[in-house]
Amino acid sequence: PDTIRSHMVENAPRGESHERVLVVDDDDDIRELLALTLRHEGWAVTVARSGAEALDALRQLGPAVALIDFQLPDMNGLELIQLARAADPDLACIVVTGQGSELVAVEIMKAGALDYIVKPFEPQKIAAVVRQAIEDRQFRSTRLYRFITRDLTAKNALLEKHMEQLNRRMSETSTLYEAAGILTSQLALSDVLATVLRLAGELFQS
Repeated sequence: PDTIRSHMVENAPRGESHERVLVVDDDDDIRELLALTLRHEGWAVTVARSGAEALDALRQLGPAVALIDFQLPDMNGLELIQLARAADPDLACIVVTGQGSELVAVEIMKAGALDYIVKPFEPQKIAAVVRQAIEDRQFRSTRLYRFITRDLTAKNALLEKHMEQLNRRMSETSTLYEAAGILTSQLALSDVLATVLRLAGELFQS
């Protein structure tokens, strides 16, 4: 807390931005400090104390980024991420957690979070992560991103088609190889029988 307040005193606020950040935390002190940090960077900030409040704010205001506490009074932060992204797939969700274990990190990313921040946090870290999330969202709205996405989608479809053809040919080759092996073994057996019969004939003649 003291670090964040000193950071705000030492650095002048940035210019205002039209992007909105949603802060979801039931801890009054942490929620206030997060909101102050983000407003200092020039972003509009909406706060919520629970998952239900967050979903209402999401529907009404359409924030670009959501900072979500891992543990909320009415639902798990991971559940909120899934509900929020179902309502807005472009929403960038960042989890604030006091648990920095690898298992928790995996669960957070699997839920659809863009990133996570471990408490205690530095204001520079908060600002940097949110700024990157907003820049990523803005880039995804550009024509260049849409062009790249369409191009990659088309190339991926073509690659899948080639892979299907390759797998089919490999299957056909495998079938031919098996047939050739069976035929070869049968031919070899025929040669052995012919040799036995020939030797038997010579034996009887003698």
